[in-house]
Amino acid sequence: MRWFQDLYRRPEMINPEQLLNVAAAEAFPQRYVTFSVVQATTAGKFYSSPSSKKVVARLLALPVKDRILLIKAPTKFQGNTIVGWVENPPPELLDAYMAESLRNIKELMQKPFNPFKPQKFEQRPQRLAVIVDATVSRTWDFIIAFAAAGLVLAGAGLAVRNFICARLRSIRPSRHPIVKVLEQYGSAESVAVEIDQELQSAQVETIAGHIVTPSWLLNPRAFGLEILKLDDVVWLYQQVIVRRKYGIPIRKEHSLLILTCQEKKLELLASPQNLQRLAEKISQDRPRIPVGYDEQRQALWDRDPAEFVAQVKNRMM
Repeated sequence: MRWFQDLYRRPEMINPEQLLNVAAAEAFPQRYVTFSVVQATTAGKFYSSPSSKKVVARLLALPVKDRILLIKAPTKFQGNTIVGWVENPPPELLDAYMAESLRNIKELMQKPFNPFKPQKFEQRPQRLAVIVDATVSRTWDFIIAFAAAGLVLAGAGLAVRNFICARLRSIRPSRHPIVKVLEQYGSAESVAVEIDQELQSAQVETIAGHIVTPSWLLNPRAFGLEILKLDDVVWLYQQVIVRRKYGIPIRKEHSLLILTCQEKKLELLASPQNLQRLAEKISQDRPRIPVGYDEQRQALWDRDPAEFVAQVKNRMM
């Protein structure tokens, strides 16, 4: 919930002594804090990885009575106050602290913070149970917050829209998108009755999710249903597309293309065996439908689809 608190709260000015008896970051009521670091000194460097020489943060040590508060600060930090989050210390940060040789705590408290002269102490003071992370960017917190709010609002809007559409369609079924598809073939109610009757017959076959009745092809999709009257089919053929990556073939995609007298094209995806079964099922009672790819047919379809349809209906192909 860091980004959420950052969104509606400002950092609270605290005295670091308030952290003396805090055993875990979760126990501190306001974790987004600011305080003075005038008496802090550099206690170590924080690298991007153990083997890397890139410094991504600086480890500061701030005396708090007889103990030390560790602060993970930006590498270019030079101010007198710092803003950060009270956190539980990660192991890698403690490793950076333990790797430094610290001198006397009294000398640390007597000298002002100088980021260019890391101080060393002969004795290692006991550290507080929590640290302060000042490397977190508020910009990213706001971006994440607003992006999350946008997604929530978009989801809520979509849910409301779907509810309204469903309610209207329950009141007036004629508003449903499937009705417009059925009306292409006549009265929506009579077409629906005809399809329902054929679905009850023994001649129905489902191939790879595609339903074929004696007169209809039903293609269920995630957000709808495609309906095609088989008498409107004027050509069908299998298509293979080879997908390449860096010029190397990685996979083949097989599909069955069905062209209709309304000059529309329907693409069905399945395995080559199932596509062959679909083609045979659709064309078995319709010998006039040309099956298989042909360059001359493709050229005629591209040039004059109406002439293509006329030739198929006149059995000239």
